[in-house]
Amino acid sequence: MYTTAEKVIKESEAERNVREAAKLASEAEEKKAETDLKKQQATKQFLDNVDNIFKDNSLPTTAKKLKLAKLFENEPNIEKQVDKVNKIIEKLASISGFSFQIIDDSEAPPENQTRTRERSLTERMQVTLDNLFSQIEAGKIKELNLIIRADVQESVDVLKKYLSELSTNEIKIKILHTSPGGITEGDVVLAEASNAIIIGFNVAPEERAAKIAESKGVEIRLYNAIYQITEDLQKSMAGLLEPEETEKSLGRAVVREIFKISRVGIVAGCYVSSGVVNKNAKMRLIRDNIVLKDNLNIETLKHFKDDVREVKADMECGIKIAGFDDVKVDDVFDFY
Repeated sequence: MYTTAEKVIKESEAERNVREAAKLASEAEEKKAETDLKKQQATKQFLDNVDNIFKDNSLPTTAKKLKLAKLFENEPNIEKQVDKVNKIIEKLASISGFSFQIIDDSEAPPENQTRTRERSLTERMQVTLDNLFSQIEAGKIKELNLIIRADVQESVDVLKKYLSELSTNEIKIKILHTSPGGITEGDVVLAEASNAIIIGFNVAPEERAAKIAESKGVEIRLYNAIYQITEDLQKSMAGLLEPEETEKSLGRAVVREIFKISRVGIVAGCYVSSGVVNKNAKMRLIRDNIVLKDNLNIETLKHFKDDVREVKADMECGIKIAGFDDVKVDDVFDFY
C-alpha cells in the first residue's frame, strides 16, 4: 500500500510523463507541418519559375525550352520528369493559365511562306560534327555546345579538361553538362534545346533516349578512346573530318536469367526487347548503361532447345558468349 505522500509523488510523475508525451507529440506535428510547408513552398517556387519562363516574351521558344531543361536538370529525378519538358507546352495551360498564340501565315504570299519555312528549318537544324565546319563558315555558330557522359568521374574530368582546350578564335567549346553514367532522355532534351552534341565515352544511351535523339536529329557520338574524340573535334572544326562509318544497330536483348552449365559455362536467358538477334552479329555488353565489353561474338544461340540463326523481338532465347562469362541479370546485349 502506498502512503499519501507516495501517491502524490506517483501522480506527479504520471502527470509529468503525460505532459512530456504531449509535448513530444506537439513538436513532431509542428516539425511535420514545417516540412510540408517547405515542400509546398518549393513546389510553388518551381511552378512559378516555369510560369515565368513562358511569360517572358523576349525569349524565343527554343530558349524557353533550354531554360526548362536546365530547370528540370536541377530536380533530383530529371529522368522521370523529362516527359514533362517535352509536353510542357500542352500542360502549362492547366498549370498556370498560360496559353500560346499560333500565328497563321496561310494568307501571306507564297514566296513569303516559303522563306518563312526555310528560315524555320535552318534555325532548327541541329549541329553535328559533319556540318559543324559549314555552319562556322556561314557564321551561324560561334560556340560548340557539348554534353559529356563517361563511364567514371575520372574519365569525365579528363574529357572536360582536354575538350575545353580545343577552343579556337573561330569557335569556342562550351561544355554544358558532364556526368558519369549512360546517356539519358534528359541529355537528349538538353542537347536539342541548346543545339549541342552528346559525347559518350565507354557508355551507351538508354534505348528510349537513342530513339528520341534520332527523331530530333540530335547527334550522339560514342567512343572508347579519348584521343579519337579530340581528333574528331579538331578535324570537324577544320572541315577535315571524314564521313563517319555508320554502325548498323540490329537489336537489343535483356538478360533475365543466368544458367551455369558444366563443360559449357554461363548461358544467358534473354528477352529480345527490340530488333533481332543474329548469330553472326557482333555484340557489346552493357551494364547500367556502361559498356563493359565490346566486340564480342555469339558462340551459341538457342530458342528453347533448338539452335537458331536469328531470334526476333518479343521472343526469348539463350545466348552463350564466346570466351566470356561475366554476365549478370539485367545486363543488356547490344547487337550490331
